[in-house]
Amino acid sequence: VDAFDALLGDSTINQAYAYGSAAAIQDGKIPKLMDLSIYESNVIPLNSISLNSFACHPDAIAVAMRNINTVVPEGVYQGLEMLTDAESGISMGYRRYYDGTTGKVHASVECLFGYAAGLTPGLKLTTVP
Repeated sequence: VDAFDALLGDSTINQAYAYGSAAAIQDGKIPKLMDLSIYESNVIPLNSISLNSFACHPDAIAVAMRNINTVVPEGVYQGLEMLTDAESGISMGYRRYYDGTTGKVHASVECLFGYAAGLTPGLKLTTVP
């Protein structure tokens, strides 16, 4: 049984009065449950623990990244800059150059990143028995 279907099948959850929205009945969706946003995904990869869902606080995953400093002769690139998403803080390097032999403009976006478990009590896994 799919985890989202199991939530919708729970009579204490699928009632509109339980969380102040008729979305479960009207749209087959549960937007929030106990202040957790609920998302359905079909991209959880196959794994050795039969993971089928998880609850995660944003602090449970730590991501670090930095721009890759490009050392090039002056005039090679038409554009060479660092781009940062204001909401997430994710930074990436952007470079653009023109190849006169092919008549094409090339653009690349790159970053060096790593990830690790952050505050591990903030992540709970649900597995298929």
